[in-house]
Amino acid sequence: MMKKLNKEKKQKHSILLGHDTRISCSLLKSALKTGLLQHDITLYDASILPTPALYHAVKIQKAYV
Repeated sequence: MMKKLNKEKKQKHSILLGHDTRISCSLLKSALKTGLLQHDITLYDASILPTPALYHAVKIQKAYV
């Protein structure tokens, strides 16, 4: 289940974040989210998932990876 992090409805772009199980992912994702939420975007956090699932989610959500 994806979690929507930014609550504004009228935004131009959506970004979908997903990652694998490497230890460094949590730190990198946290820093990336902090920076991205400074901009006028909708950010979705898909958490841990395989690459094909991320590809499928991007197609459904029409988001950027």
